[in-house]
Amino acid sequence: MLYQVDRNKYYHSDFIKDLQKRNPEFHSILDKESGIYPILGEFGRFVIENLDNEIITHKAFSFMNDVLEIDGSAIEHAIC
Repeated sequence: MLYQVDRNKYYHSDFIKDLQKRNPEFHSILDKESGIYPILGEFGRFVIENLDNEIITHKAFSFMNDVLEIDGSAIEHAIC
């Protein structure tokens, strides 16, 4: 994702779509209207529960790295 992205639009609409597209094994019990923070929490739990699965772990960390390139400060804020 080394291209210009409207950060506000990404975090409020495209983020969840991108998360689901790039990590199809992850299924949130929350809907998109719940916001990205609760879904990020679920995703974090999903990653931890699947650390022994190299394919899932690779997809998850690849996604996180790309999102950090868009706006690392927003993600750091969500994590902390």
